[in-house]
Amino acid sequence: MVTTTFEEEARTRALAWWTAMSIAGGTAGNLCGGVLTEVFGWRSVLLVNVPLGVIASTLVRRASLPAGSARSRARRGRLDVGAAALVTTALMIAAFGLGATGERRWTAGGAALVTAVILFAAFVRRDRRSPLPMVPAGVLKGRVVRWGNVGILLAGAALVPMWFFLSLQLQVLLGYPPVIAGLAFLPHTVIQLIVGLRWTPLLLRRFGATVLVATGSLLLAAGFAWQSLLVPESSYVAAVLLPAVLIAVGAGVMNLPLTTMTVAGVPDSMAGTASGIMNCAKQIGGGIGLAVLVAATAGMAEPATAYGVAFVIMAGLVALIGVGAVLVARIPRPRIPQPGNGSSV
Repeated sequence: MVTTTFEEEARTRALAWWTAMSIAGGTAGNLCGGVLTEVFGWRSVLLVNVPLGVIASTLVRRASLPAGSARSRARRGRLDVGAAALVTTALMIAAFGLGATGERRWTAGGAALVTAVILFAAFVRRDRRSPLPMVPAGVLKGRVVRWGNVGILLAGAALVPMWFFLSLQLQVLLGYPPVIAGLAFLPHTVIQLIVGLRWTPLLLRRFGATVLVATGSLLLAAGFAWQSLLVPESSYVAAVLLPAVLIAVGAGVMNLPLTTMTVAGVPDSMAGTASGIMNCAKQIGGGIGLAVLVAATAGMAEPATAYGVAFVIMAGLVALIGVGAVLVARIPRPRIPQPGNGSSV
C-alpha cells in the first residue's frame, strides 16, 4: 500500500515512517512489558496481546484502501490452507528442535529438526503445484529482491533477540528492575527514529540502498561487539548507552534501504505477495534467530559469558548482511518503484 499510494520523495518518507512505527511499537512493548511484569507478573505480558490484537484488527477493517484494492481482491483466490499449515508447523517444530538441542536433548531435537525439514520440503512441493502459490516463483526473480529478503531475515535474527539478551544483561547482570530496564531501552529507539526519519531518506537518494545497508550493518556489528563486553561491574553509560548509539545509528541507516531492496521492481500483480514475503522473513528470522541463540548459550554456566556470546553471534549475522550488500553493489541502484511498476508494503 505504501509504495503504490505515494510518489517520489513522499514514498521514501512514507516507508521511513512505516519502518519507524515498527521500531516505536517494539520499544513501547518493552517499556509496557516492564511495567506489566513488575505490577502484574510475566503472564500479563502474554495476556495483553489479546486486546491489542482486537484493536489492531478493528483499525485495519476501518482503514480506507487505495484505488485498485478492489481489483486486487477480485483477482485473489482462496488461501491454500494445507500449504499454510505445512510451513507454519515446520517453523514451530524447527524452533522446538533448536531449543531441545540447546538443552542437550539430542534425540528429541534431532527428530524435530528432521521433521521440520520434511514438512518444509512438502510445503515447497505443494506450493509449486498450486494454481495460486503462496510464494510465486516470479516474485523472487530479481537478485536484489532475493538478497533484500535474506538481509531482512538476518536482520530479524539479530535485532529481535537483541532486546531479549539486553534485557537479561540489564536485569541479571546490572540488577535493574523490569521498569528501569524498559526505560533503559529508550536511547535505542529515540536515536534510531531520528536517524531513520531525518537522515536515511536523504542518504538513500544520494548513495543508494546497497551502500547504506553495508554501512549500517558495519555500525551494527561494532555496536553488538561492544555490547558483548558488559559485565556486572559495568556502568550504564559505558556498557549500554554508548553501544546503543552505534546499534541505533546502524539500524536506522540499514532498515529503510533494506526494505526498499525487498520490493524493488516487483510488478503490481505481485505487490501483496512481495510485502508478505518481506514481513514473513522478518518474523521468521526473529523467531528462529532467538531459538538458535538461546540454544547456543543455554549450556554456559556464567550468564555474562552466555550473553556476550549471543551478542557476538548477532554481530556476525549483521556482518553477513554487509557482505551481501557488497556482493550486489555492482547491480544498478534499486529505486523506490514507480506507480504501475512497484509493490506495496
